[in-house]
Amino acid sequence: MDTSPIRKNNSGSIIHSAERRVIYNVFKYFKQCGNQNVTMESIVVKTASACGVSENTVYKIIKEQKETNALKSPVKKRARLSTVDKFDDLDKCAIRRKVHSLYLKNDYPTLGKVLSLCNDDADIPHFKRTTLHKILHELGFDFAKRESRSVLLERDDIVLWRRKYLRKIKEHREANKNIYFLDETCVNAGHVKTKAWVDSKIKNKKDAYRAGLSNGPGAPTGKGKRLIVLHIGSEKGFVEGGLLLFESKSTKDYHEEMDGEKFINWFQNIIPNIEPGSVVVMDNAPYHSVKSEKIPTLQWNKQQIIDWLQSKGVTMDTSYLKKELMLKVGEISPQYNTYLVDETAKANGIEILRLPPYHCKLNPIELVWAQIKNYIAANNSTYKLKDVEKLFYDAIETIDSNKWKKCCNHVVNEEKNMWDLDDVMELAEKNPFIINVNENSDDSD
Repeated sequence: MDTSPIRKNNSGSIIHSAERRVIYNVFKYFKQCGNQNVTMESIVVKTASACGVSENTVYKIIKEQKETNALKSPVKKRARLSTVDKFDDLDKCAIRRKVHSLYLKNDYPTLGKVLSLCNDDADIPHFKRTTLHKILHELGFDFAKRESRSVLLERDDIVLWRRKYLRKIKEHREANKNIYFLDETCVNAGHVKTKAWVDSKIKNKKDAYRAGLSNGPGAPTGKGKRLIVLHIGSEKGFVEGGLLLFESKSTKDYHEEMDGEKFINWFQNIIPNIEPGSVVVMDNAPYHSVKSEKIPTLQWNKQQIIDWLQSKGVTMDTSYLKKELMLKVGEISPQYNTYLVDETAKANGIEILRLPPYHCKLNPIELVWAQIKNYIAANNSTYKLKDVEKLFYDAIETIDSNKWKKCCNHVVNEEKNMWDLDDVMELAEKNPFIINVNENSDDSD
């Protein structure tokens, strides 16, 4: 006889119509077998336990059967990208640079000025005013009233994060520590240069044929399939064995195809090639920020919270309310609220340093990616993924330690500029009247 425990249904997984019918029939069976004194709650508890689902799910199925007399599979909802999510991190970093460039010119950055700078730059998507407003809010900018117009000021948390990062990396450089930078990117099969010299007299293939000429290779009809790439390097060049490259399986944001497990496995494999005592710089992507262990939340049931506290050696009165237990959790959670990659690095004598959000210009590997993508764009003639993959490997070979060092030196200068920028911005922030960005914070230029 199989005495193994009933396997619970994974949280968030879809329960289809046939499974819903089974759950409802189990509920009916327990209800018919019970005596008149058995409560509805106890029947639901038994049903949930027998079927490996939550009590909440059982209640929903009972309600659905009662109201519709039918049990249907849930309609699959297609997640829609928000207006802000349609733009990638590089676009958002470029917008931040536009705001900062105005401060460095001692010019107040109004929404209108930033919009004009962005839309005049061919390398940045064309934005509507409302879209740019939303992106600036996500980037951590608020509006403040200065001289009868609304100007952009960075939130304190972003400024403090950047300040802490700049101070820390300056200390590491002065201590002559090896500093490595890692990042992910993607390359599409249709990645080509967007502009090229053309013969204005040749309008189509027929004109080219008559003149005995060619009007060049046809442009790709779309971006096509893509490769997702992860690598790490320093001013000495790429780390040997650090390249992770695989084909994307969906059209989602490539950040969604990396996960914590894949990233940690990769990181553990490259640790032997990173010198102890080094520093590894990365951004705060979700898969870089997987917690070492789950910390109790109000969504946990009372017994789960008690078990967690007891596993940490905390003694308590079993009469404690759930809210009282969470206070206990709050007292000790900071020492357990750590990132898995940080703990893995620490165990090997390596320190992790995280970039402030949307500050990719402080990561030299972004400049390296740009050189690699330029190489691919200049040589991509087939728009086939297998050929683009070969071009990627060829491009990697062109990036030596000298090119890496130039990129790192460029970032050192950016760090100095950012440090000075914070002083400039602090002067601009004297006695501002802060306006909530969600309210009407239009500028009047």
